[in-house]
Amino acid sequence: MKIIEPLFVPSRHKFNLSTSTIWDSMERDITILCRFKPDWNKIPEDYDAGVVVRNGQHAGIQVRRSGGIGYIHGLIWVTEEDDNVKPVVIYTSIGKIERSSYYDVMLYHNHKHKEVTLMFGEAEKSDSPTWEKPFVRRLKYKGELVDYSSSWLWVGCCNALTEDADAGWFEGDINRVGLFTKPLDASEFIDFFSNIEYDNDRWEHKGPITYINFKERTAYKFRDLSGRGNNLNIYKPEWGDLF
Repeated sequence: MKIIEPLFVPSRHKFNLSTSTIWDSMERDITILCRFKPDWNKIPEDYDAGVVVRNGQHAGIQVRRSGGIGYIHGLIWVTEEDDNVKPVVIYTSIGKIERSSYYDVMLYHNHKHKEVTLMFGEAEKSDSPTWEKPFVRRLKYKGELVDYSSSWLWVGCCNALTEDADAGWFEGDINRVGLFTKPLDASEFIDFFSNIEYDNDRWEHKGPITYINFKERTAYKFRDLSGRGNNLNIYKPEWGDLF
């Protein structure tokens, strides 16, 4: 689906409808999966555009282009022993931007081992991968994760509540988004992105938080097919405090 306006899951639901809460999801292990196609010509040079991000000290998946080269970032922020707050960034270069491709990406954060993992594959079409196994990078860090309990989960930007560069507007298509409490190995990663339909029974053991395929929607939101109640809402400031 072409992203034309910001989308979000609030940290805390107004009517407590979520059965897998977003506000404390960063305090557990978390996995973010997304298939997306950036419109590189519309993303400014050296600009961090948010694909799936928790706002504040941004955490999640971003893209950037610099000098004709495309990059996919996974990041979190931590506080070190000297109280210095710094980003932990894991990234992959996709090389020269010569065509528009879909990218299959997994970002996993392991609390106990203080490690982030980035899994990556390229797909020429929105409904099938063109790779046999994903590229994998891992990065360990020191320090403690900053507090994300009041931040929202955004899709298609970093934070629509601000108007400065931190908004991180994404230009392009997003095909599917999934959040889980457990990571996927390489074979599961392939399985997840190879199948068009989401089978909740198949992925129940991974602790789903939300799954959005952008097909089932109302005027206000896209349905969470995981059944956890974390629907993806369209953000419009004029709607006021609906959430």
